[in-house]
Amino acid sequence: MTRIAPMTWWRAGLNLAGALAVVWTLWRVAPGVEGWVVALVALGIAAWLVRAGLGLLLGSAATGIPAPPRPPVADGEAPIAFESGAMRALAAGLVVVMAAAGAITAV
Repeated sequence: MTRIAPMTWWRAGLNLAGALAVVWTLWRVAPGVEGWVVALVALGIAAWLVRAGLGLLLGSAATGIPAPPRPPVADGEAPIAFESGAMRALAAGLVVVMAAAGAITAV
């Protein structure tokens, strides 16, 4: 099952450092590559940062980051949770975008 796991500030910082390293490299080589390659890499980096941001937003007691408040649920309604089917689909979609962008542009 694909899900977005809670992230610590340390892991979020490492993700941000990695994304910045890729952005810096892209900026250095961008004038010599096609525009669609730059756009595809930017899309992959955006998906990477969104997924990292969602992991940081989730938080947990184990990581020391407070979880976001959950909306109240009326009787008979299913709770809207971060582990819902929509969140799993979003997590899987972001991974596919990151992998596809990296695979296509690496060549």
